[in-house]
Amino acid sequence: TLAEGLAGPLSFDVGHRGDLYVGQAFTGALTKIRPGRSPVDLVPPTGKDLAAVSVHGKEVTWAETTLGDEGQPVASVLRRMDRTGKIRTVADIWAHEERHNPDQKYTYGVRGIDAECA
Repeated sequence: TLAEGLAGPLSFDVGHRGDLYVGQAFTGALTKIRPGRSPVDLVPPTGKDLAAVSVHGKEVTWAETTLGDEGQPVASVLRRMDRTGKIRTVADIWAHEERHNPDQKYTYGVRGIDAECA
């Protein structure tokens, strides 16, 4: 066990020195876990959904989704932290989805059921 008490550690990647970078989906924190040391929040809990963690060299990239009152996505961005700790937005995923809807030809969910069942 490297760390305990994480909230929804659903996405992670391993850095060049064996450091583990964990996206805590339920709190929006990005946590660095170095074996033998206490976990450090590189991004403190934001209440957003943090996923798709990826490390390349000394940079870490992740997706951050803001959820509405009923749990539906209302915004989503791709962020990157450089080796100095500076965070920048790489892409506005939500804006791209709204503008281009690349998966519009697909239907999601159960089809052919009555409204009461749905």
